[in-house]
Amino acid sequence: MKPSRLKEVKDEIRILGVAIEKKNDFYQIIGVIYRGKKFLDHVIKIQASYPEIENNLINEINNSSNKSQIRCLIFHYDAIPLKLELNFLKIFEETKIPLISIFREIESKKLYKLKDDSKSINFFGINFPDTKKILKKVIDSENIPEAVRVANLILKAYMNPIT
Repeated sequence: MKPSRLKEVKDEIRILGVAIEKKNDFYQIIGVIYRGKKFLDHVIKIQASYPEIENNLINEINNSSNKSQIRCLIFHYDAIPLKLELNFLKIFEETKIPLISIFREIESKKLYKLKDDSKSINFFGINFPDTKKILKKVIDSENIPEAVRVANLILKAYMNPIT
């Protein structure tokens, strides 16, 4: 599928930030739909075993009443277990929503400098100039997309409740 060009990247672009953590034999997944870096719109929660993570996430997105409003999916290395490999191309192809994944190491030739730190960026279904525009709209002072940061906070609270 050819990368699409967004007509405009609004300040309140709706993105789905995803955080994943392993607990016993299952992975807990929290997705947060955020408008830019300002407003939380929706939260999804999924539990899945390893081979089914992508399928469960795809089904949840495709069956969401918010799907038509989501302009981009974002995954960030701080919110995904180190050895977990996800098929981002499959997620993009089956949801038809552009996807950006941000990694620590140079895993792609497509680089974007985030503040003073270079990160590896993979993107699917979107071109590089629009990827940069989106990241500028959704990344706050902590150098992480706000939707991913909030999803990770919710996931950490869920995984480690105060007793």
